[in-house]
Amino acid sequence: MYRDRGMNRPRGRGISGGFRDERRGGPRLGRGGGFKSKQPGSQLRPQRWDNLPPFRKDFYTPHNNVSNRSQHDVMNFRSRYEMTIRGNNVPHPVEDFEEANFPPYVMDNIRRQGFLTPTPIQSQGWPIALSGNDMVGIAKTGS
Repeated sequence: MYRDRGMNRPRGRGISGGFRDERRGGPRLGRGGGFKSKQPGSQLRPQRWDNLPPFRKDFYTPHNNVSNRSQHDVMNFRSRYEMTIRGNNVPHPVEDFEEANFPPYVMDNIRRQGFLTPTPIQSQGWPIALSGNDMVGIAKTGS
């Protein structure tokens, strides 16, 4: 009784046999706009990258305590934490979070988490990175 059921129907292609027409799913082969026209921003004109203003990567303003710190004090700090620094005009490290000049919402979260002082890599790394300079930092993580 069930052996001959549906033997003449196309398998896996539905009632239309795999073809769409206006009655069953709309137009095909370029008449419907396609995938690309439905993407956000597909109608935007190309950007002229050479006309963009230069991007300033220097987000660091040294705290007065950092600026006024003597070279001797900076060398002692770096020596105490076994830091090896290479490069020219390397910014002085920050010794506490207030010297990093973070916005109030960042400082609130730092205090809420209970951190007292930056780690040595943070102390030296933040001023370098926020100044827009490249750096490679290697530190003991405790893990």
